[in-house]
Amino acid sequence: MISIWLLTNAPSPYQVELLNAAHDRDDLALDVQFLRDSTTAGPDRQFPFRVHRAWLALSPGDELRLHGRVVWQAVFGQHDLFILSGLYTSVTFLCCAAILHCRNKPWVVWWERPNAQTHKRSGLWGLMLQVKDSVREWLLRRSWGVIGIGSAATTAYAGLGAPRDRLHCLPYCCDISRFGQAAGSRPELALGAEVRFLFSGQLIPRKGIDILLQAFVPLAREYPQITLRLLG
Repeated sequence: MISIWLLTNAPSPYQVELLNAAHDRDDLALDVQFLRDSTTAGPDRQFPFRVHRAWLALSPGDELRLHGRVVWQAVFGQHDLFILSGLYTSVTFLCCAAILHCRNKPWVVWWERPNAQTHKRSGLWGLMLQVKDSVREWLLRRSWGVIGIGSAATTAYAGLGAPRDRLHCLPYCCDISRFGQAAGSRPELALGAEVRFLFSGQLIPRKGIDILLQAFVPLAREYPQITLRLLG
């Protein structure tokens, strides 16, 4: 059995489904660590997890919050694989990465596609961005592997210096069967009736809202009974 230790701020819903599936396997043992008192994972978590409180909190955000018990596990943990996900600029994340590197333990990073940098790289803010870039480059080159969530992420991290022989793609996963069952049970969604589409997520380029709108506009011209609502 392979023992896996995972650190993340709070999992996205698709990560919950993936971790539930991994937990159901007989050859994997998960040990998941959350850095927030409350998570967005909802009540569907079937895998073992712990929510850690910060020992030292210098800001309300996660960057300057040190989670001592998590760092302790990085120092003494004997898992087969350590996975670091979420906010790579947090003190806890960086401490764990440095410790695992010094211990020569197998550790990988698991990230979505990086956000496009649209800020001017001048002054104090520019210096901060340079530091963040240097930290990310160190993590990409020193980790035993880089797991990109989707092909766009793997392509982006390859361009940022991740060694291609240590780069892996893990696609987004979601059980969509429940949506088909819901649509089939609602007569108001029959052909010709009003059909409403819903987008719920951050209004940022990485979510692909521009692609959604490009696809929806010509469809709406052909089928005036469809509508789209954006929540973000």
